[in-house]
Amino acid sequence: MAGFQVIMYGRFWVITEDKSEIRVFPLAFIAPGENAEAVNLPAGEAKVLDDLFERGAVQMNGQVIRLGSKVRAEFAAKVAELGHTGSVAIPMSDRTCKQALEAYDRWKAQMEARLRELAGERSADPETQTRIVRELWKLLHSSNKGA
Repeated sequence: MAGFQVIMYGRFWVITEDKSEIRVFPLAFIAPGENAEAVNLPAGEAKVLDDLFERGAVQMNGQVIRLGSKVRAEFAAKVAELGHTGSVAIPMSDRTCKQALEAYDRWKAQMEARLRELAGERSADPETQTRIVRELWKLLHSSNKGA
């Protein structure tokens, strides 16, 4: 998993080199031309609702957004969790949503291992490594917002 590397400038970590390993959810996990619905996601924490009263919905800041299935609601919640707000394309197909979520989970596990490897190159201390990985995830997520 060669590609990018992390360089420390004082207290700042910079990701350099080939950034092809870095992927943006949801765009990088959905095939182009996939049938999708534009859904307006407000800022805030998302809660998936799938009970007797609300089936396949997500609640954000008291607003309930009905998506018709639990997996589409989970997809929308993941998009919101990663900081994307406003008009977001949510695939119409449950299968596409499920595949995208599974692919994201696999990618995230691979990235976590790579970031831990990079952190291990910078420090032998496990606590410092954990802090480095946490900060690198913040950098990755902040650079991907709005993408």
